[in-house]
Amino acid sequence: MFHVFVKRGLFFLTIFLLISTINIFSQELTQIQGMVYDDNSGLGLTGANIRLEEMNRGISTVDSGKFIFKDIPNGRYTISVSYIGYKLKKISVLVKDTQEMFIPINLMPQILKGQTIEVTGTRAIEGETPVAFTNISNKELNETYTASDVPMLLNEVPGVYAYSLTGDNLGYSFLKIRGFDQRRVGVMINDIPLNDPEDQEVYWVDLPDLTESVQDIQIQRGVGSSIYGTSTFGGSINIKTSNYAAERSTQLTFGGGSFNTRKALLQYNSGLVQNTYAFYGRFSKITSDGYRKNSSSDLQSFFLGFERYDKDMVTKLNIFSGEEITHPDWDGIPESILKNDRRYKLETYENSVDNFTQSHFQLINEWTINSRMNLYNTFYYVRGEGYYENLKEEKKLTDFGMNDFETFDKELYGADSTDYYDYTTFYNYTSEEDTLDTLLVRTTDNKYILKNTDLVRQKWVRKNQYGWITKFTFDAGDGLATLGSSMYLFDSHHFGKVIWANHIPSQYSADRKYYDYNGDRYSIALYFNYLYDIFEDAKLMTNLLYEHKSQEFKQSATALFTNEDLNRFTIDYDFVSPRIGLNYKISPQVSVYGNLSFAQREPADNELWDDFTGPDDLGVNPLFESSEIVRSNGETQYVKWTDSMIEPESVFDYEAGINYNAGNLKSSLNLYYMDFRNEIVPLGSLHNDGYPVKGNAEQTVHMGAEFDLKYKPINYLQLSGNFSYSNNYFKEFIQKEIIDWDTYEYQDKDLSGNKIAGFPELMGNLRITNYWNNLTSSISLRYVGKQYLDNSEREDRTINAFNLVNLSLDYRLKDLFYFPEIRFMVTINNLFDTTYETAGYYYSENYYYPGAERNYYFGLTFNW
Repeated sequence: MFHVFVKRGLFFLTIFLLISTINIFSQELTQIQGMVYDDNSGLGLTGANIRLEEMNRGISTVDSGKFIFKDIPNGRYTISVSYIGYKLKKISVLVKDTQEMFIPINLMPQILKGQTIEVTGTRAIEGETPVAFTNISNKELNETYTASDVPMLLNEVPGVYAYSLTGDNLGYSFLKIRGFDQRRVGVMINDIPLNDPEDQEVYWVDLPDLTESVQDIQIQRGVGSSIYGTSTFGGSINIKTSNYAAERSTQLTFGGGSFNTRKALLQYNSGLVQNTYAFYGRFSKITSDGYRKNSSSDLQSFFLGFERYDKDMVTKLNIFSGEEITHPDWDGIPESILKNDRRYKLETYENSVDNFTQSHFQLINEWTINSRMNLYNTFYYVRGEGYYENLKEEKKLTDFGMNDFETFDKELYGADSTDYYDYTTFYNYTSEEDTLDTLLVRTTDNKYILKNTDLVRQKWVRKNQYGWITKFTFDAGDGLATLGSSMYLFDSHHFGKVIWANHIPSQYSADRKYYDYNGDRYSIALYFNYLYDIFEDAKLMTNLLYEHKSQEFKQSATALFTNEDLNRFTIDYDFVSPRIGLNYKISPQVSVYGNLSFAQREPADNELWDDFTGPDDLGVNPLFESSEIVRSNGETQYVKWTDSMIEPESVFDYEAGINYNAGNLKSSLNLYYMDFRNEIVPLGSLHNDGYPVKGNAEQTVHMGAEFDLKYKPINYLQLSGNFSYSNNYFKEFIQKEIIDWDTYEYQDKDLSGNKIAGFPELMGNLRITNYWNNLTSSISLRYVGKQYLDNSEREDRTINAFNLVNLSLDYRLKDLFYFPEIRFMVTINNLFDTTYETAGYYYSENYYYPGAERNYYFGLTFNW
C-alpha cells in the first residue's frame, strides 16, 4: 500500500508541475528597460549595478546608463541600483501583461572617501542658504589628521580658535567661535546634540579618535539654524559619521611621535552585502605622556555602524563609545614659573586623574514617502559615568562631611603645622615665649581639636540622556518646507567621596559620600523652516523655533548636608526664536545673502551658583531671590528656591555676505553684528574645578568680518586661506573685581567699552597643498593675534600674538606585497620651534597654558 501511495503522489506532482510550466510559458514575458542618471546633472551613469532581487539577476548599465532585463514573468519585483558616490536606491515594479517597460532611475550623490560634501536637509547649501558656513570633507580631514581632538582640526576655519590644555593637542581641548566658548556653540553628531544638557559643555576628550569615523563636518557661524532643533549663538558644528563604502576594505594604522605618543587603529568596512546591508567597525587606542609634566592620556574608543537599505527607506544603527583616563592640566602656569619651566604642572599628586566613559546609541531612519515627501526619525541614548580624583591639602574636615577630630597628640602634624588645629588665641600671640599649647584650643580632658587635614577626594557623576528627533520635509515645487521636533529626557547623579585622609577618624569609610545631588531636565522643541523660491535666482528662508526647557535640582541628605542645608528648585524656560534670510544669485558665479536672527539660551547649571561655589559646598545657597522652608511633622526637610537671579541670554544677529565660485577659484566675505543682552561672560579667573569664572554683562557686542579663499591654479597645486577680524566688547558692564585673593573680596568696576577677554582680535591662515603622483605635501601658516587674560584691558595681562608653521607629508605606495595601498605619513608641528601660549587667565598674577615646542608624528597605514 505504501508503494502505491508514493507512486500516485509522484504522478499527481508531475502533472501539477507540467501544468504550471505550461501556464508560465503561456504568459507574455516582459522586457524591462531603463536608464540610471545623476539627479543633479541628468547625465547617465555607465557601470551602475542593477539587481532584480526576487529573481537574483544582476547586470550593469551601459551606453550612458542604459540597462535591459529580458524575459520577466508577471509579478511585483524590487529593482535595486548602486553606484560609487551615490545613495543606494530601491524601487518597486509591477509587471502585468506588458511586453516592454521603460523605467528611468535617478540617483542622489553622496559623500564617500575622497569625494565632495553631501547635501542634506540639515546642511547649508552654497548659493541657497543665507548663512556663513564652511565644509570640511573626509579627504581634507584625512590629509592632515593624526590623533588630535576634533577642535584642533577646525583651527583653520574663519572665526574659530581652538587650544589644548596640555599643549600637545590631546587631553582636554576647547573651541571658540567669534569669541563664544563651546557652551554657546551647538555641536551635533548626525544631527544629535553633543552638548551636555546640564553644563552645556562639549567633552571632546570623551570621544577620542572620533575623526577616524567622520564622513564630513559643516561649521555654520552665527546663530545656529533651528533646523537642528536648538538655539546656538557663536555657531554650530554638524559632524556626519562614516557611511558605507562601495567595496569591502580593512585598515590597520600604527602611529607615534613626540611626548611618547602612540596610536593603534583597526577598522573594517563590509561594503554592500546582498545589495541590502552594510557594516562598519573601528577600534582605537591612543596614549601620550603629554607636553606638560604629569599630563598623560590613556584613551580608547570604538565605533560600530550597521545600515540597511530597503525600497524607499534607509535605516542606520550607530554604537560608539570612548573611555579617557587623563591627568588634566586645569591650572595654568604662573608667569613667574613659566620663564624657567614651560612644562610645569601645579598638581603633583600621582593619581590626579579624570576617568570617564561616554557611550552613544543612535537609531536613524530615513523614509522617502514619495518624490516630494521625506520623513526622518532618530532615537538616541547617551550614557556617561566617571570621576576625577585629586589631593586636597589642609582642608576643613567639615567641608568634606566630617566633624572636627579630637586627639591627645599635639605633634600629630608637627609643631610647625598649627594650621591643622583650632588656635583661636592666635591673635593674642605677641612674643616668642608663647608656646604651642597657648596656640591650640584644648578640651577639658586635654585633647586637641583637629579641624583640618590632607585628604584625597573623588567627585563622581552618572548621566543618562534619552532623545527623539523627527523631521518631515515637503517639496512644494516653489520651495522646500521642513517641520520638525526634538525632545529629550536627562538625569544626572553627582556625589563625592573622601577615599583617604591623613589620620581620618575610624567612623568614616572610604565609600562614604560627603555630598549627593541630582539634576533632571527635559526639553521639547518645535520648528518650521521654509526655503522659498521668490523667483529663479532668489531664495527666501524663514524659520521659527519654539523651545520649552525644564530643570529640576535636588540635594539629598548626606553627611553634614541635612535640613536647611538641603536645597531644591525647579526652573522652566519658554523661548521663541524667529529667523529670516535672503540669498540672491547675481550671476552663476556670484551670490549675496543677508539674514536677521533672534535667539535665547538658558543658564547652565553652574551659572546658577556663585563664582567660587557650587552644590557640593556645604552651606551655600543657589542664586535665587526667594526661598521657602519645607517642613514635615514640625521638622525642616529642605529649602525650596524660586525666582532665579540669573536671566537667560538673548541676541540679535545681523549678517550679510557675498560668495564667488568660478570652479578653480572660490571666495567668500561675511560681515556680522551681534547685539547681546544678559550675556554670561568670563571674568578672567578660574573656578576651583578648572572652569572659567562667569559673570553677567548687561549688554555686549560681537562684531567682525570673515574672509575665505580657495584657489587651484593647476591640478597639482591648491592654495587656501582665510582671515578674520573680531571685535568683542562690553557696551554696558559692571564687573565684580577681586581685590583680596585670600578672602575673595570684590569691588565694582565699570568695564563698559572694554574688550572681552580670551579671544584674539585678528587671526589668519594660509595652506599650500601640492599633489604629485602618490605624494601629498602641505604646509600651513597660522597667525593668532593678541588676547587679553581678563577684562581689565591692561597690557601687562595679555597673551602675545604668535605665528605657527606646520608641515605634513603623505605618501602612498600602490600594490606592494599583499596590500593594495600602504600609506606613510609625517607631520611636523611648530616647525620653527616658536615659543608661544595658547590661553590663560589672571589670578593674582598671569597664568598661561603653553603651546608645545616642535613636535613630530609618524603614521603607517595598511589598506586592503
